[in-house]
Amino acid sequence: MQQITASDDQFLQGLSLQDPSVSWEKVNELHDWKVEKLYKEQLIQFEEENGPLPSPCSFYVMGSAGRSEQAAFSDQDHGLLYDGSTESDAYLRLGENISEALNKAGYPYCEGNVMSSNPLWCRSTASMEEQLSDWLQNPDWEAVRYLMIFMDARTLSGFGHAEKLKQIITDSVRFRPELQQRLIDNTSFRRKRRNVFGQILTDSKGKMNYKESILFPFVHAARIGAVMENVKHQHTPDRLRALPKDAGGERAAGVFEEALTFRQQHVSKKDSYDTIHLLKVNELSRDETDHVKHFMKEGKRIYKEITTYYRKRDRT
Repeated sequence: MQQITASDDQFLQGLSLQDPSVSWEKVNELHDWKVEKLYKEQLIQFEEENGPLPSPCSFYVMGSAGRSEQAAFSDQDHGLLYDGSTESDAYLRLGENISEALNKAGYPYCEGNVMSSNPLWCRSTASMEEQLSDWLQNPDWEAVRYLMIFMDARTLSGFGHAEKLKQIITDSVRFRPELQQRLIDNTSFRRKRRNVFGQILTDSKGKMNYKESILFPFVHAARIGAVMENVKHQHTPDRLRALPKDAGGERAAGVFEEALTFRQQHVSKKDSYDTIHLLKVNELSRDETDHVKHFMKEGKRIYKEITTYYRKRDRT
């Protein structure tokens, strides 16, 4: 994704996230621009009111923001990392301000509390390094979940502390087969998405969760492969394309991009984060329904092929 500069301000301000003609790539550029701008405003205001922070810090995003795969409406997934080994509550207070400002700007609080207002995601680089090491040494379900969340971290402003820390995860996982199995097992539960007749399963209101049913199988597969192969890319298609050819990622990458385009084309009917990922199946045309089924089939295929590929490789 290209770097957003000050000269882009007027152009980006004129974009509508709910315009189906706006590409999902441009939607994510706009999210980056808005969130980084807000972060810098909060940082300046905080230091004006409280004095300079003890040491420089960096602001990073995770989840779909970290992968540059956000929809028109998005919640918060972010953290703060700062230099040194001494903890300071100044950064946590800044994180609280950032979370509150983002919420007011239309980015709802993260239900999982993955925000810089949470001490777990607001800490010194030394402290985070210790935390990552602890999760790696005690890889229960929650620890592995946190490791995978952090694998999507992308620095939005400041030094690239997050990117350097992620190397700790890949360096450890690549030489520990039992941990590799844990990563696969943590993402193995998936809801049934189609019945025996090939019909798309929905909730009682005839809606399906597009993110969970369509996008997540690709995301999980690509992230597993990225950890196993020490792939630096953040974006799911880039991760898939960087995997060994035997893993089958090239075709899936193109389908995933088609799925993101499909979602953006239907965004004008959405009005909030609560509805952005819900797709009313009976409103789809036959051609659209076929596309959705194709996305499901390909997501199931690539998830199975990648997990099978690494399970078999671990045994050899």
